[in-house]
Amino acid sequence: MDKCVEYLDVVDEEEKAYRDGAKEHGEVFKDKALHDRYMDKCVEYLENHVHMHEV
Repeated sequence: MDKCVEYLDVVDEEEKAYRDGAKEHGEVFKDKALHDRYMDKCVEYLENHVHMHEV
């Protein structure tokens, strides 16, 4: 029985981590201005750090 309780505690902690992460990421998609800023930063990074290989 103790192993079962320990397992359920671990599963509960893992689920909490997923819920918290989903909640945090949900804020990004819910806030269009924040989402747009993240996308702009991503594109800016790619433009500045990814170089095409010369053929």
